[in-house]
Amino acid sequence: MTREIKVILGSSIILIVSLIITGFFRYEQRKINQTEVSYEQKLTKEQRKLATVKEVTHEELLKEAKKGDSIQKETANQIEISQTVSSKATQLFRVLLTFENSDQYNRRAKVVKDLVTPDVLKDKNLFVSDKDVTGNSFIDTLKLKSQFENAEIYNSIVENNEVRIIAQVTYSSSKGDNQAGTKQDIYEMSYNTQSNKFTQVKKIGSLDIAQPLSKR
Repeated sequence: MTREIKVILGSSIILIVSLIITGFFRYEQRKINQTEVSYEQKLTKEQRKLATVKEVTHEELLKEAKKGDSIQKETANQIEISQTVSSKATQLFRVLLTFENSDQYNRRAKVVKDLVTPDVLKDKNLFVSDKDVTGNSFIDTLKLKSQFENAEIYNSIVENNEVRIIAQVTYSSSKGDNQAGTKQDIYEMSYNTQSNKFTQVKKIGSLDIAQPLSKR
């Protein structure tokens, strides 16, 4: 066997072995990828099951509590009221703190009228006029915008049909070409369980989380 033939044969063997090894690794990688996808799908499925179980369990606990003694029934009632208050407060702030123009700003009172009492609707701190001294809308003139982000609601137990609430509300606001800055407002609120409306909505403080930056 000549030297040239040996070199060619040796190169061919190395190439074949390399191809076999490459194919093996590709096959194993596909198996690994398929396994990872399968695990992710199973994990997602289990997470969905867990969320469903938690929801069902919570509802079942409430049902059972309502069948119990007076203390259990009162506990169930407090939980339901807390859920209602949290949901309605979130709805309220989503409307109050979301607008892009004067039309949306001025429409807020009409949208939330079923959530609050007439006295709250008359509160100028919540529903201040958008007109400046010239009669024009400062919302449109300054291009003010606001977007509700989320709300953390903390409420007391019911006393004399009233629930006291502290709400920590996060939203973003911008003016003209300035980028939106995130802020938090703290509100003190009251909710009447007979009228099913908020009887007080008062801002008691605010915090700038991030100052808006001017657009360059």
